[in-house]
Amino acid sequence: MILVYKDDDSDMKNLLFSTAYGQKTTAIYKVLFIVFITFISVLLFMGIDYIMHLLFYGYCPQNVAIQSIPCLYESPYVYTILQWFIIFSIRFAFVMSMLSIFFSMLYQLCASKLISILLFILVLLMEAVLIIVMFQNNIAKKYSACL
Repeated sequence: MILVYKDDDSDMKNLLFSTAYGQKTTAIYKVLFIVFITFISVLLFMGIDYIMHLLFYGYCPQNVAIQSIPCLYESPYVYTILQWFIIFSIRFAFVMSMLSIFFSMLYQLCASKLISILLFILVLLMEAVLIIVMFQNNIAKKYSACL
């Protein structure tokens, strides 16, 4: 987000876009940078969360099936706790990267930065309402192992 704002603030966008491959390479590098920073930060926070769980609740064998966790006892997957944690962390990092790219796209496309922020909040609110409706109607119960 800072990278996108910095180009707008310093009027570097016009200079970068005037070069032969400036627009394409700038866009690719911005997307790669957003994905990289998001993956690193999410995996760092998930690692800190994992260490905090180890400190508060003690060590749990990592080669135990995920069905031993009460909320995942109906899971059809044959994963260990460590495999499930790694898959969940990577999937969460991917989703956060996509949200970051989406917000950056809104920020670049909208003339008013306030409108882009409000549109992003609207998308998040619609997602929250959809999840609440899914859980109230027991639609998510079938897919609870996937969520």
